Amino acid sequence: VSRLSTALRSAENLDKMVSRLMDETLAILNTHEGALWLYHPAAGMLKKTIGRGKFTQDFPTVIETYEGIVGAAFTKGTPFLSTEFASDPQIVIENEGSILRGWGGVCLPIRTAQEVIGVLLIGVELPRQISEKEVNLLTTLGDIAGSALHRMHLHEQTQQSLRRLSALRAIDLAITSIVDLSLSLNILVEHARTQLNVDAVSVLTLNVHSQTLEYCAGRGFSTTFASQTHLRVGEGYAGLSAL
Repeated sequence: VSRLSTALRSAENLDKMVSRLMDETLAILNTHEGALWLYHPAAGMLKKTIGRGKFTQDFPTVIETYEGIVGAAFTKGTPFLSTEFASDPQIVIENEGSILRGWGGVCLPIRTAQEVIGVLLIGVELPRQISEKEVNLLTTLGDIAGSALHRMHLHEQTQQSLRRLSALRAIDLAITSIVDLSLSLNILVEHARTQLNVDAVSVLTLNVHSQTLEYCAGRGFSTTFASQTHLRVGEGYAGLSAL
């Protein structure tokens, strides 16, 4: 418990925290097989955030909250033990035959004080089985991890909001103080690319005489194709958006 708490406190971001949680938990349980799904409210689904070992890679990346042993652990908020996952009737039917035989373990809800935010799966190879004592330890670790992950998530949301407010302020200043349209748009596309974490952004402007959209500014494109864009209004996604 002390090792895990120290590891989580020293993590700089959510990705590193998840990685350290997995590494420490597997070391404590003396296994190399584990995976963590976190709940995404917008999608209403559990998404695999990290996985270790060859066994857990056979479990789906995205899981409905009502599916199988992972969904059951999330929905009911209680640990689910399985002697062998491949023959367990609680496993989703769609994955029958893809899960390695000879592996059992436990699915454990990761919770905060208010709600379940994810599921941790630990796998062990038969004849070994997870004991009740190990489940109790995992439950304690899960509660610690849940609180830490929740705090880090809130912290990252706050930081993201501050970065976006700063970007909006920079764009606003560019619009109001710079008379060069090209320079203003270049500031816009750079902030859009950074804040949305996308690969490329372009701005097309409408030529009112020809009723075509023409490239005006862009960032991140690996070829000159985007800069040669000429779309009629109603043509392609950009043309439909303009229409």
